[in-house]
Amino acid sequence: MKVLIVCSGNSRSGRFRLEIDKPYVYEQVEAIRRQFDVEFDFFLINGRGIRGYLSNLTALREKVQHDRFYIVHAHYGNSGFLSIMQKSVPVVITFHGSDIDLLSGRVLSKIAMKMSVFNIFVTQRLAEKARAKGNFAVISCGVDLDKTFPVDVAEARRRTGLDPGKKYALFSSSFGNPDKNYELARRAAELVGNIDLLELSGFTREQVNLLMNAVDLLIVTSLHESGPLVVKEAVACGCPVVSVDVGDVREIIGGIQGCYLTSYDPADIAAKMSAVLGSGARTNDRNRILSFDNKEIARKVYDVYARYAS
Repeated sequence: MKVLIVCSGNSRSGRFRLEIDKPYVYEQVEAIRRQFDVEFDFFLINGRGIRGYLSNLTALREKVQHDRFYIVHAHYGNSGFLSIMQKSVPVVITFHGSDIDLLSGRVLSKIAMKMSVFNIFVTQRLAEKARAKGNFAVISCGVDLDKTFPVDVAEARRRTGLDPGKKYALFSSSFGNPDKNYELARRAAELVGNIDLLELSGFTREQVNLLMNAVDLLIVTSLHESGPLVVKEAVACGCPVVSVDVGDVREIIGGIQGCYLTSYDPADIAAKMSAVLGSGARTNDRNRILSFDNKEIARKVYDVYARYAS
């Protein structure tokens, strides 16, 4: 079976690397490839907005006509909209959050949903918001638990070059991503004082694992999320999480000692960060995210491919 993955190839850094800019796509593909007889190819979309996406249509049509694909698997609604405009190959779409949550993407996503053979939503909340009917499933983005695991803090700091005497908070994304709301995290960190806020951007999976083991906590202040992979990874590493109540974070960290949900008030966030720093303890609830193991997620996605491959 040969599957074409369609997703954005845009990068804020100007140099797109799938394993860094779209790690959840890359790791899902690799997990499927390791377990099943599936060959993958990629169509990376260049350009932004509907016009930018549609400028790729001719190249996409040529791609699917030239190669024998059984399934086109698009990630995000805009990619799905582009994909359904070629009529040769059945389209499966995974919706990740902003494509349903934001009005700017919801209209095209709704059209794409009706024209695809199957739709995947990464959380139940998204499926409900999209009013999904018919052929759909809730399949979360998975975590590569073979590469995401606890490491001794001192060893992690030595390998990342972080000062063993300082306090560090890892921000959930790049500082320049407006949806991640860095300004709120910065204000909270200023209220805490004596803590360095680190940007999570441009790292390999191995480097991310070391960072999560080296820092004192992960902070999430996003305006929009679905099921943030970074929170699942933090739990897998034993890294305390301080997060606004966004997406399905409550379901992931609720009840985990050392993890906190907050409002969007910087003073509230700072108080929870201080509580984590005062404790100094790591978390120990890795079992909580075993159901998100990429091996299991890969099986569910493969079952969709097998059902609709032509």
